[in-house]
Amino acid sequence: MKKFLAAALSAVMVFAVLIASSSCSSGGETVSQSEASDTAESADTAPAVTEDARYMSDLPESYDLGGFELSVLNRKPISTTLNTFYVAEQNGEPINDAIYVRNSSVCEKYNFSIKETAADDNAVSAGISKMVLAGDTSYYLAIDTQPALVPIVFSGVLYNIFDLPHIDTEKLYWNQDTADMLSLKGKLYYLFGDIMLSDEDVTMVTMYNTSLAGDLGIDENMYELTRSGGWTFAKMLSLIKLAGADLDGDSAFTVNDRWGLFYADNSAAAPYFGAAEIAFVRNNKAGIPEFSFDRERAETVFSTFREIFNTDGYGYNWGLIKENTANVISSMISNKQILLQNVILSYARRNLRDVTCAFGFLPMPKFDEKQKNYSSIMNYVAGVTMFVPASNPETEKTGFALEALCAGSSDITDAYINTCLASKYTRDTESFEMIKLTMENICIDLAYVYNWGGFSNQLTKSIMDPSAEFTSLVASYETKVAEEIAKSMDKLA
Repeated sequence: MKKFLAAALSAVMVFAVLIASSSCSSGGETVSQSEASDTAESADTAPAVTEDARYMSDLPESYDLGGFELSVLNRKPISTTLNTFYVAEQNGEPINDAIYVRNSSVCEKYNFSIKETAADDNAVSAGISKMVLAGDTSYYLAIDTQPALVPIVFSGVLYNIFDLPHIDTEKLYWNQDTADMLSLKGKLYYLFGDIMLSDEDVTMVTMYNTSLAGDLGIDENMYELTRSGGWTFAKMLSLIKLAGADLDGDSAFTVNDRWGLFYADNSAAAPYFGAAEIAFVRNNKAGIPEFSFDRERAETVFSTFREIFNTDGYGYNWGLIKENTANVISSMISNKQILLQNVILSYARRNLRDVTCAFGFLPMPKFDEKQKNYSSIMNYVAGVTMFVPASNPETEKTGFALEALCAGSSDITDAYINTCLASKYTRDTESFEMIKLTMENICIDLAYVYNWGGFSNQLTKSIMDPSAEFTSLVASYETKVAEEIAKSMDKLA
C-alpha cells in the first residue's frame, strides 16, 4: 500500500476545481542536477497529511553525502507510461515541477546530485549487464521496463535491494506489497515506490460508460454497489449481456456495433485472474516460487471470460483495430458503443481526454461477494521499475539517496492524482474512491513476470480460444513450469 491512498482522498475534495490548462508529461533528456532551487510552484493542492509513522523516513535530518553523484541510466521517455525520474528545469506542468522540486530539495538537504543518461529502447538492461560483467561502475542506478529487465535477473548482475543500506521496504512510500511478491529466495532485484509514478500509471481499472448505462436502463448506482462489495464477475457479465447489439443489422459484430466489454488481446487473461486474487506462481514460505493455485476457482475464471471473449456483442478484442486504435475506441465510447473497458490508468490519461459522454472508473470486479477485497494487477509489459547494478561501489550512498528521494515524493503522487487525474482525465468524484479501492490490493503473478515454461503466454492465447480447455492446458505445462522455476532458482546464489 502506498501514499496514493491518502492522496486519493484529498483528490476528492479538490475535484470541483477543474484546471483546464494542466497536463501530464515526462521530462526530456537531461544530464545533471546539482544545484537546489529556491522556492518553486507547487502542485495545485496541498500534500496529504498522515500520522502513520510508516510514511515517515527514519533517515537522520542532518547527513552529508559529500557531493555524491547518483548516476542513473534511464530509458528515453516512454509513450505508454511515466518513467520520469529527473527533470532539468521547471516548465509549469505539475508532475514535471513536483519532480524537480523533490530532487532539488532532497539533493540540497543531503548534499548530493543526480546525473541521468537517457538510453534508447532495449539499451538499459542489456547495457547494465554488459557493464557489470566488464567491471564497469559507470551507473549506480538503472530504470527500465520489466520485460527488458527480466532476462538479466538470474545472471548475477543485479544488487539485492534488501541488502541495500538504508532502504526500508516496510515504509509505505515503497510499494511493500509488490516487494514481498517479487522477492526470490529472500532477495529482491527491483522495486517500485512513490519515487516514480510508473506503478500507479500501469494499474488496471475498469472504464464504465455511465451515459450508455442510462440508455440501457441500468439505474443501479455502480459506485454504491462497489462499496457494498457487489461488483463481481457475475454482475459484470449481467451488464455485458444487456449492452451487446448488432446496430447495423448485418449479423456480423464489428466496431460498427455495440459491445459490453473491450479488452486487449495481450492482456486477455492476467487482469481477470488478478482480479480474482489468483496467482499461478507465487512464493512459498521458503521464498521459492511454486506453480500452485486454487484450480477450481481458476477454471471458473477461465470459462467465464472464454465465454465473454467468444460471444458476439459480449467482448471485443481491440487489438483487431489496426489503425488509429485509440481514436476509434474514444469515438466508440462517445457514441455509446462500449459499456465497459479494462484499461491501465495510463491509457485513460493518454486516450480518454476527448470522450464526450459521461464515464467513470470502477475497480476490476471481484470473483464473488465472498472475496474480501477488490484486486488489480500492474501491467507487466508497461511497468517501469528501478534496479541497482551489482558493480555499484557506492551502495551506502546510493541507498541513502534513494530512501530520501522516495520518502520525499508525496507531492509527486499528489500532482498525479489531484491535478492530472482529478482535473483532466476523469468525470466524477466517485471515480477517485474507486481508484483508491483498486490501489489497495495489487496482485503480482510471477508466472506473468517470468513466463516460466511459456505458460502465461499460452494461457493468454487459450482464454480467447472457444475450444480451449483449462484443465488440459494446465496439465500440459505443469512439469515444464516447475522445471524452469528450478533452473532459475539454481542460478541465484
